[in-house]
Amino acid sequence: MRYLNVALVAVSLALLGACASGSNGEQPGSNPSGTGAIGEIDSTASASPSAVCNPCSTPPPLILTTPQAAAEHLYNAWKANDTASAGLGASSSAVTALFAKAWQADTYFFGGCSEPTAPSECDYNWSGGIIAMTITGDPAVGFHVSAVSFGNAG
Repeated sequence: MRYLNVALVAVSLALLGACASGSNGEQPGSNPSGTGAIGEIDSTASASPSAVCNPCSTPPPLILTTPQAAAEHLYNAWKANDTASAGLGASSSAVTALFAKAWQADTYFFGGCSEPTAPSECDYNWSGGIIAMTITGDPAVGFHVSAVSFGNAG
């Protein structure tokens, strides 16, 4: 019965995507504390980040090929309240500045970009003012929102 428990634990770990030993260096199913039967899972043990496999391939970098694409990417991430996605195409200070203001439905419209290449400023307008996005980069490495500022209407 003990070997069946060890086999079940091994199969369970394989199905869960475990790819390394536990955080204390012991093999899954071992019993270093001397409590419980061999093969029992210790629910109090914590796995190290390397104990669980992440996808084996890294996603390709985000390459936004125009200043407008960079501005729209940040705006859409803001609209979705997705700071992680926003950070793929903008500096952390730009993300922080934009996300400090709550997105509001039916409020903003794209006002265009000053230049088709960087440096450029792309704007989102609204009745109370403007959201100005400073764009840097180039088509080869991608464009990036490096700063966000707010201005008053008019």
